[in-house]
Amino acid sequence: MDNCLTENTKFICDKGGFIKCKDSGNDTVKYKGETLLTIGATVNSKSGICAILTAISQGTPQPCKCQLMAWMPFSPNKFSNGKNLLTKASKNACPYGGIISAQPF
Repeated sequence: MDNCLTENTKFICDKGGFIKCKDSGNDTVKYKGETLLTIGATVNSKSGICAILTAISQGTPQPCKCQLMAWMPFSPNKFSNGKNLLTKASKNACPYGGIISAQPF
């Protein structure tokens, strides 16, 4: 379970944003007191300046507006409520061009 991610995980976007996720479909499976994240995880909070949106606005700093797409890869053999768990290798894409991954531990 040390490889699995929890709601306490901080994610970094390679375009400058930071996000935290929640998993409203998984409130019963925990690891070290923290709810585990599954492929159903969604954005809970976001901060930082998005380089893509800033470039589009001709240099005016634009806040992160991250919208997650699909998590890949995920644990093929660990589940919570029928959904695969996210691991340290899991990544996601934002339609604004960023790649989101777990902040190094």
